[in-house]
Amino acid sequence: MGALKIDCFCSETQMCEIIRTITNYLNTLDRDELCDIDEEIAGVRVCIDLEVFMDVIKLKAAEVLDDDWEPLFEDSAVLTSRLRPMIEAYNQNYTQARRQAQGIRKDQLSELGINITI
Repeated sequence: MGALKIDCFCSETQMCEIIRTITNYLNTLDRDELCDIDEEIAGVRVCIDLEVFMDVIKLKAAEVLDDDWEPLFEDSAVLTSRLRPMIEAYNQNYTQARRQAQGIRKDQLSELGINITI
C-alpha cells in the first residue's frame, strides 16, 4: 500500500521547523512549567494543547491556522501524526532518565550506609 498524498499549505521545511521548535520547548522547560503553545512558528500560527498527568505528557490537540485563524486540516493532521511519536519518545526518555537518577541516588546512599527502597 502506497503513502497517501496530502496537499498541505506548509512546506516540509516549515513543518520541520515547527517540530524542531516544539521539541526545543519540551526539552528546555520543566514538566511543571509546560503549558499550551499558541504562537507563530515558521510563518504559520500553531496551537498545541498539552496535558501533563502522572509524569506523562499527552497531546490533546494540534492545529495549524492560516492568516484568518482558520484551521488548516491537512497541515494539522500531518503535525499531529509527527508530534505523537515524538512525544511518546520524550516520555520514554524521561522515564528512563528518572529511573537512572533514582538508581544513582540509591547507590550514593548505599555508599553512605543508608539503605532505602526506591
